[in-house]
Amino acid sequence: MDIGQVHIGWLGDHIEGFNSQAGANVWRTPLTLSEQIRLTRRVMLHALVTFAPLAERVSMAAVPGNHGETVRIAGRGLTRYDDSHDTESLIAVHDAAQFNPDAFDHVAIHVPETDELTVVVDVAGTVVAHAHGHQWQPGRHFDWWKGQAFNKDSAMHRADLLVAGHLHHELVDSDGPRTFIQTPALESESTWWRHATGTPGHPGLIVAITKDGNTNIKEVVR
Repeated sequence: MDIGQVHIGWLGDHIEGFNSQAGANVWRTPLTLSEQIRLTRRVMLHALVTFAPLAERVSMAAVPGNHGETVRIAGRGLTRYDDSHDTESLIAVHDAAQFNPDAFDHVAIHVPETDELTVVVDVAGTVVAHAHGHQWQPGRHFDWWKGQAFNKDSAMHRADLLVAGHLHHELVDSDGPRTFIQTPALESESTWWRHATGTPGHPGLIVAITKDGNTNIKEVVR
């Protein structure tokens, strides 16, 4: 079966960073900030090179997470909401792809507009909204979505599917025709979380098939 479009969502916290939690994770982070950003960029580039030959159209979208914020002072982000290593890494990959239009002219890259945190993309007739997930309290994803959709200037009112990360475990929920997918994290363990709850890491990816507003096939790949 021919694949008309492949879409990859990068849902934030692509790096551990040193701003989140007021730097509490610095000692436990084996890579420098530059190395984390470089690794993220190379993983994104690998995805581009891998999937570009497989479909007529390839798209990738990245949104900012709380760990990827570039600047915090006294625990607060002081620049724009889109000022993020998470999205800048994908922008760098896009810049590189521009040098080879023969291989990548069918690839579209999406990041938030100025001072925004979300991206909305049409994927095979399904309007997919991307958010990191730190904008709402756990379990309140539909409340947040409804609030965003009430804003006439927001594209969230058109979304069929909302995808997010942040909370590290998979969750699939629906409200009428709309679907919410929360992806698991790729980390093997948060030692703090294991000490607090007893739950170890369970890394994975979610692969879904969507068309014309319907996302009926969803699989966790570990």
